[in-house]
Amino acid sequence: MTALQDRAMKSLLLAGNRATGKCEIVTSNPVINAQVGGNIWFGTGPYKSNDDAKLARSTIRSCPAVEEPPAETPDNEDKSN
Repeated sequence: MTALQDRAMKSLLLAGNRATGKCEIVTSNPVINAQVGGNIWFGTGPYKSNDDAKLARSTIRSCPAVEEPPAETPDNEDKSN
């Protein structure tokens, strides 16, 4: 595998999906087809990490806010702080 192929496999993209009403993080290039009746109406990227893609998604007005589940804490950890 070449370095370019390796980099392409790790790329993350954002796709605006009208059917779900969400901006999804995807690993393959989305086919923008909203003008012909499809559901994907925009795509952007690539991003190097999931965190980069999430940050980009949070800055796009058309993307609804996504609430991340709270981080798990061990049972014996003090949760008052």
